[in-house]
Amino acid sequence: MPLFLIKSIIALFLLIAALTSAFSMFTLLGKAEKKADPAVLRKVHRTAGFVFGLLLLVLITLGADFLAAEGDSVSPRVVIHYTLALSLFAIFLLKFLSVQFFKLFLRIVPTLGMTVFVLTLVIVLGSAGYYALRGGKIYPPATASGAAKQTELQGNMETGSRLFAGRCAGCHFSDREDQKIGPGLKGLFRRSSLPVSGRPVTVDSILRQLKTPFKSMPAMTGLTEQDLADLLAFLKTI
Repeated sequence: MPLFLIKSIIALFLLIAALTSAFSMFTLLGKAEKKADPAVLRKVHRTAGFVFGLLLLVLITLGADFLAAEGDSVSPRVVIHYTLALSLFAIFLLKFLSVQFFKLFLRIVPTLGMTVFVLTLVIVLGSAGYYALRGGKIYPPATASGAAKQTELQGNMETGSRLFAGRCAGCHFSDREDQKIGPGLKGLFRRSSLPVSGRPVTVDSILRQLKTPFKSMPAMTGLTEQDLADLLAFLKTI
């Protein structure tokens, strides 16, 4: 399952936890007549807060892993998004510590809670909105210069098949989608996104994965531009 899909699912549950926590807080503090038992509302609020903190920690860990894998190629938008997520976690941690250990700061806890809720909406909906505006594409399309460079070299499928057998077949199947060590690559160019990274299936994305891989895949060092063109020619046929 692509990383971005995993993060999106977790972010959805994070938003649900934030809404549940905020609703229970608003009901406790904002309504003169409460239909629900205050003890039950407090329990719901604490449970939703615990789930929220756990999911946020998972998202931050995945984000750190992504930033480490992408290196200097990461976009400023991603850096800003991750910085906001860290800020959200810091405010949430301050709220938790105030409730659990620093009772003198209890008067600011509702303000911190509302800040957590608003910032969660900004982060989750801002990311979802950007994703929607781009038509479901996380990465920008390949540049014209990159596409022109690829058309200069005509790949040989048979040579690419031999390269795949020597350099890739130890970790990837070419005739099925089953996991070997890495994901199976059958029908790669007919997919909408690359396995693991979630990048769109383009020549530039595949070359980027070969040269500076996402996650634990080793870089395909020692390959010439012609070798890469041959390998791409083979991948288009499987």
